[in-house]
Amino acid sequence: MSRTISPIMATIEELQEQYYKINNKNTFFKKKQKYECAELVTTQIGIDTILAKCIYIFDNNKVHIDYPIFKTFANPNNYHDISVFLATTINNCIKKHKSFEIFINLDKLTISAVERHRHIIMGFAECGERNGYAKYLTNMELLHTPSFITTTTPILSSFISPKVTELVKIHKK
Repeated sequence: MSRTISPIMATIEELQEQYYKINNKNTFFKKKQKYECAELVTTQIGIDTILAKCIYIFDNNKVHIDYPIFKTFANPNNYHDISVFLATTINNCIKKHKSFEIFINLDKLTISAVERHRHIIMGFAECGERNGYAKYLTNMELLHTPSFITTTTPILSSFISPKVTELVKIHKK
């Protein structure tokens, strides 16, 4: 059975394959390599193009964040761009609809990825606190959630406020 992938993911997979053909994939100490590969993907595709595929609005005020795409390009060199894009997307929903919902596809998320991207996750959680996003957030759904994440898990509660935690709905894989 063949799987259907989006054109952006096909391009990303091709770039990753090229990168790892030149740079043998490490079994251990992969963090630096993953960042380098993510930088290549960002440079080749373009930050604006890839952000529009990773973070977008559907059904008026629903913000979708696609982790399977995020993981392929996110790195410390573009964390600021990602945060600004997400904040702008949320602000546009608030301005237009007075509320927003978030749907995050967490397919393929690992504990090591949470640690690798901790800086941007914490940074955006702080940005949300500073901007009062919680009062406009009406729903948060985590889709394809790995088993290590639950509403009571310290990983989740370390990133979001108790008020937001009450809104979270977890959909397992």
